[in-house]
Amino acid sequence: MTSKPTRRKPRFEGLTLPSILDATPAAPGTAPAPAVPVADYVREAGQRLTEDYRRLRQLEQSGRVELELPLASIRPSRFANRSEHYFHSARYAEIRSSIAQHGVKIPIKVRPVADSTPPAYEIVYGHTRHRASLDLGLPSIRAVVEALDDETLLAEMELENRDREDLSAYERARFYALALADTFAGNRERLCACFERSNAWLSQQRVIAGLPQRLFDAMPLLYQAGVEPLLELARLRPTDEQVQTLIEMHPDASSATTLVQVLIRRLHSASRGSPKRTTASAEAVHHHRNGRLLMHARPGTRGRMQFEFESGQRGFADFLRTRLAELYDEYEKSQVIDNKG
Repeated sequence: MTSKPTRRKPRFEGLTLPSILDATPAAPGTAPAPAVPVADYVREAGQRLTEDYRRLRQLEQSGRVELELPLASIRPSRFANRSEHYFHSARYAEIRSSIAQHGVKIPIKVRPVADSTPPAYEIVYGHTRHRASLDLGLPSIRAVVEALDDETLLAEMELENRDREDLSAYERARFYALALADTFAGNRERLCACFERSNAWLSQQRVIAGLPQRLFDAMPLLYQAGVEPLLELARLRPTDEQVQTLIEMHPDASSATTLVQVLIRRLHSASRGSPKRTTASAEAVHHHRNGRLLMHARPGTRGRMQFEFESGQRGFADFLRTRLAELYDEYEKSQVIDNKG
């Protein structure tokens, strides 16, 4: 029976290497640096790498640095406003093709995820470049790393996307609605101050964001619709049943604006065709100011209120439509306070 040859462990005793850890090069004509034992060399190199890593993490947490990061260490932001539909568009295919040929020319921006081991990062902006790099199977991407709180992250994302033409009105509205509900905890004033926007503008975004995502998934042409057509559609507040009916009809249209108008007509037609219940309290209330009739307010079904404005009161009607959302928020807050009391 033959015995297996024993594997000898390498012995470093007595072996020496020139020291390359000294950052200062030797002056011409001077004696070379003394040799150091290999074990000491490896130990000192490890200590130097550990210290460099510690400094890098400190810099990431407190400042700004540009690095080549593994794609696997980067995750999308929860505030990302791109719909999945966008990543099947011709525009996205064009960007992905450009990256395949030339690489990512402009770094994305990320922030470190606190207390992550191994280090992880959240995208501030550059979701499209990150997604395209993943689809292409690239191992890493150049990124600017900067520590940001949630409000600063949102402000930078909003500024980056404000003038982006290929971002739909619906995607923008969903971003603002999520930011209001999440980071700003419903505080409209803080959000408007952060983004330098008005309360009336925010109310419009919330109305649009109320449209169901599944309506857009079923009719991707709606992503091309502008603010005004979507506002007109959203103000009709279609029920789940009505939305399902619209999806099943799936009307054909040559443009997003035409499609919205078709949907609006069908919603109006469905409303007229539904039976109306009358109640003894459904009598209209007339509102006057300085002897002039402003509007009629009539209680509707299911706790709804119908307003009819006299001609010439279009501006007031638009103002009231915007303020109603704010008044409802104030009402909800007052109910919470009353319940706590």
